Amino acid sequence: GNDQYNIKGMRNDGRLSNCVSDAEAVSEKFKGLGANCETLLNVESKTSLRKKVKKWARERLRGDVRLAFILWAGHALSSPKGETHLLPTHANEKDVEFDDLELNVNTMSLLEL
Repeated sequence: GNDQYNIKGMRNDGRLSNCVSDAEAVSEKFKGLGANCETLLNVESKTSLRKKVKKWARERLRGDVRLAFILWAGHALSSPKGETHLLPTHANEKDVEFDDLELNVNTMSLLEL
């Protein structure tokens, strides 16, 4: 869940108010059903997101296990080709402008996961 966005040119610099609590609530429900969950909160960069998802996959998707459920509570963008791109918070960066974001540089396509 991502609430703490820092992207100029978006209303409230992109900040949201319920994504973290939504992600935590969904995670708790899945854990209650016996699922092995990893809850990521306020992911700051594409690199950080990629590392955390790859680590999760290495630890859990072994043998015949090839099922994963990913819930993204936060901003996402759609490419001209219709691909969904997840938008990290960029919270530790200065002066990130929405109009300067590049899909393949500043976001992560679901196809990359």
